[in-house]
Amino acid sequence: MAKNIASEDKIEELRLKRVARHVAAYRSRIAKAGLKRVEVYVPEDKVELLKAYAKELKDGQQSVDILEIRKLLKLAHKRYKAKHLDNISIDVENAGFREAAIVAAALKHGGDKEAYKLGLKISRMAK
Repeated sequence: MAKNIASEDKIEELRLKRVARHVAAYRSRIAKAGLKRVEVYVPEDKVELLKAYAKELKDGQQSVDILEIRKLLKLAHKRYKAKHLDNISIDVENAGFREAAIVAAALKHGGDKEAYKLGLKISRMAK
């Protein structure tokens, strides 16, 4: 019985460590995205208005990221279309995070040192 309790404690400890790593990774991604958590007190009737405004601010940041990613995708397309991206057909003008992740993977796995660096930069932004 004592072994069983010790085993359960060990399992719980491992689970908590895994959760802590997940939370730390999430907070790191949020910080890299330039977002900051804010706690404010507002009248009850203004809560939905504040949520809508916060969503608008967050979406605005995401659109800035998309524009930067599209700029990097254009550069990748210009430099590496014939070598590493010949099997990938995307519209760089309307590309999103999913397309960026695909291009980044192709550059990292099939490219030279410079292609790898560009792929790494794109993949970090696409997360």
